[in-house]
Amino acid sequence: MSKRPRWILAVLLLAGAGGLLAATRLLPAAEAGRSSPLPGLVACATTPPLGPGAAAEPGAFFRTEAHLDADGGLVGRRLYVGEAGQVAATTDLPAESAMTGPIDGVVVVTADDGARSIVQLVSVRGCATTVHATASVVRRAIADPLDGSILMHLVDRSTRADLGVWRLAAGTERPQRILEPLPASLHFGTVWATDLVLDPTGRRLAVQSCQDRACLTRILDLARPSDAPIVLRGSGQGPMLGFAGDRLVTWAACDGLPCAILAWDGSAGGPTTLVADASAAGLTGDGHLLVAVVADGTGDHALVVDLTSGTVRPLRGLARGERPVARGGIAAAGLELAPDQIAVGQPAGEPHAIRPSAAGEVLS
Repeated sequence: MSKRPRWILAVLLLAGAGGLLAATRLLPAAEAGRSSPLPGLVACATTPPLGPGAAAEPGAFFRTEAHLDADGGLVGRRLYVGEAGQVAATTDLPAESAMTGPIDGVVVVTADDGARSIVQLVSVRGCATTVHATASVVRRAIADPLDGSILMHLVDRSTRADLGVWRLAAGTERPQRILEPLPASLHFGTVWATDLVLDPTGRRLAVQSCQDRACLTRILDLARPSDAPIVLRGSGQGPMLGFAGDRLVTWAACDGLPCAILAWDGSAGGPTTLVADASAAGLTGDGHLLVAVVADGTGDHALVVDLTSGTVRPLRGLARGERPVARGGIAAAGLELAPDQIAVGQPAGEPHAIRPSAAGEVLS
């Protein structure tokens, strides 16, 4: 399970290249000059709040750096968290780790040391609380901002068998399974990677299982978890970008970039192509607008696709080289945003928020 197919890495990592490179610039002057060490994460006095009673913190961020051995193999990661471009704390994590968020200034971190997995809530102010530990392997975890619960995908440590998706309610210790393992009746075969995405309402959960050449997604109604999930499948489905109303937006299954971006509707026979060839893309949190970077004979151009009306227009707010920052379980950077924003970045600057509905408006 630790080895991922090359096409999945190509699409997700190259699509987020702007964010990966830009994240290395999220350093205060003290760190850049190495004049003083950054503080490590400390234990939180109370669990960082999520959901009701918590406040959004636009500008909260995380970023990671890979630690490689002499042969180029991943042996660990360093996590940085902070606000407004200023790092508050750092910590080292094992190679088997992943981060999502921030939501309400909180990053959800999973880390596995080979014997157990833990799930931590990390405040961007510099503290962490472990909310779950298990002998199973937690492959992905995300926060539900509506109720503060944590949604986790688990696999068996010895067999790597799928154990389904579980919900850990805020303030509790025992998670409850809300989605069964991928059933054999779907005849999907070996799964290499699993990702989780909530829709903007927090009611629907997309659970995507990816093989080496295609993905399959189950859409679960969290208000009625006993109902059978909607299954979206097709040989052309690649990794998820997010929800747009009732549709799920994904990359196509490509060997690299540029790559098509698709919209999947559970009531339709197949996907609709939104953009034929994109080298990077980002979806606003409310699912209304898609930003895609495409190339022609004169260079790269950014487009805004209104996913309600279908209209397409140029985006004039990006500097040369800026790209939408990849989001999801293997993203190397995350930035908390308003629902109508996306994060963009480039090698020479920090990731920042833009509002695609206001062409040319760039928010720091």
